[in-house]
Amino acid sequence: MLAAHRVRTESGPMQTARFENALPNLIVRRMVWLLPILLLAVITRFWGINDQSLWIDEGFTWYLTQSPNPIFILTRDVHPPLYFLMFDGWVALTGDSVLAMRTFSLLASLISIALIVPVADELARWRGASRLVVPVLAALLLTLADSENFLAQEVRSYTLQTTFILMSTWGLLRWIRRGGTGWLLLWTLSNVALVYTFYLAALVAVAQGLWVLFVLRGQKRIIAVGALIAAALMAAPWLAGTLGQQSDNLVMVDRRILSEDIGILADLALRWLGRMWPLTGALLLLGLVHVRYQAEDWRVRWKPYAPALLLILWLVLSLVLTFIANEWLPLYQPRRVNFITGAVVLLIALGLANIQRPARWLLVGVLVVYGLTTVDFWRDKQPWREMAAETAPYIHEDAILLVELGGDDYAPVYHYQHTLPEDVLVRGLTSWRRYEPDTYEAGLPALLDAQQTVWLFYWGKDTSALNWLDQIGFRRTEEITVDFNPDVFLWRYDRIPDEPQAVYENGLLLVKANTYDDLAVDLLWASDGPLDADYTTSAFLLNSDGQLVAQQDSAPDSRPTSQWNPATLVYDGKLMQPVGTLPAGDYTVGVVVYRHDGDDLVRLLTTDGQDSLILGTLHLSE
Repeated sequence: MLAAHRVRTESGPMQTARFENALPNLIVRRMVWLLPILLLAVITRFWGINDQSLWIDEGFTWYLTQSPNPIFILTRDVHPPLYFLMFDGWVALTGDSVLAMRTFSLLASLISIALIVPVADELARWRGASRLVVPVLAALLLTLADSENFLAQEVRSYTLQTTFILMSTWGLLRWIRRGGTGWLLLWTLSNVALVYTFYLAALVAVAQGLWVLFVLRGQKRIIAVGALIAAALMAAPWLAGTLGQQSDNLVMVDRRILSEDIGILADLALRWLGRMWPLTGALLLLGLVHVRYQAEDWRVRWKPYAPALLLILWLVLSLVLTFIANEWLPLYQPRRVNFITGAVVLLIALGLANIQRPARWLLVGVLVVYGLTTVDFWRDKQPWREMAAETAPYIHEDAILLVELGGDDYAPVYHYQHTLPEDVLVRGLTSWRRYEPDTYEAGLPALLDAQQTVWLFYWGKDTSALNWLDQIGFRRTEEITVDFNPDVFLWRYDRIPDEPQAVYENGLLLVKANTYDDLAVDLLWASDGPLDADYTTSAFLLNSDGQLVAQQDSAPDSRPTSQWNPATLVYDGKLMQPVGTLPAGDYTVGVVVYRHDGDDLVRLLTTDGQDSLILGTLHLSE
């Protein structure tokens, strides 16, 4: 039942396993293949790793690293703690840039490629297959697996669960073959780590438990069952203390794909088998058997059945249990069933090993080309980083930014915090209500009351911030929308002074103005009646000699002034463009309003006869 003793070599007829599988020769030959495979894995996983913004779930992972008590949050969330505690240590070492944070998942994925080699070796031993071909193919296929490549670029636990699953499987198979307390402990503790990393992946341990009941006998079966019970007992304290809160949260998860929809099967096939699913599916099925070649004859053998049974239980049983549970709790999402990746890869590797050369290597070449040129596992992420980069220049140190996002606000908060100056407060209202509800009702109005300008990122249904802004006396002065989501808004709110800063002869009002050391100027306009023409406003910067050194001219908020509603406040944010490098010193900031009259520019005068208005002085440092 343990190791098979005869395998087919690459050169043709059956020979003893001693030749091909002699340990020194085998290790060297594996390394010749595995080193370039690992290099390829590094390239495919780093390629584009920083292209997309963090999305909501990744933002939650980052948010926990900022919390003084992450365990408190996790006991009220749907996630177990191990990944987040490990990740917190990683961020303490590397920082919290998108690249640094995603590299943690990437490293876990690379470790999985290394771990699948001994797992495949144990399965090849048991079946009597090539201990060179099967492990090398398994490593190559895991390198190319779209699910692992995509999830290796996410600040989430999905690649780490693959690592623990392979570690668990290796410990189980090695313990069965060789015995030893160390391998038994590796199996047991890996399953414990798996539960503490991702609850749903524990279904793989359930599949292992059923498998040992089928395959093992006598004392070994008793010990194996005892190890599984011990793993369950070690996970029980956390589950007992948190299951109530987590089950409350689970009912709020959106069901992305209904379990009764046949589309779920097509989606699974596409994501894990690719658009070449007839080929990869056939190879997967071929991996369930062992093909023995003798001279001009070949024979299909089902025995030993244990390796195939382990993989099919790992793949099918864990999915079936997920779908059954999905009838009551909306658990299924493609990324959540990444625990099947190892089983899919190993079955396809065993299937390829059943095919003789040169057909095998032709198929491998096809799979490599396909894997490197197509993407079957993907999701677009909201471009919060790009939105933050485009809008941050208008948010200054005298304002705050509040984020109201109906699901979770962590990702926009992250990108704005890492884009805006450190002295600009960015506060997520959704997370504030969720984790500090006792301080929200009193804390939010107090925070707003201390401000003159508030920016509000809004995508949700909660209106408490909107209500308080109205009650305190803020007026909405700007609305920024984005192309990628019509429900996302960035609003600016201002307190309106009792008297305008300037009144122009045609009724145009400069309600208030602010200048900033980054050459930004915020102007707030209104009118006491319809305006007779379309005016351009110009913010300018003069050096100590009175020379013009920077300016920006534009219609206020890109809106024709002749079409203004007199009751409307118009925000006019300008970023003055310097004509060259500006030396340190004091500069004068002003504003001019003018209209075009043919080829002439006609300046608008204030009621006291000025054609330009000095707003103040700013100092530029070296």
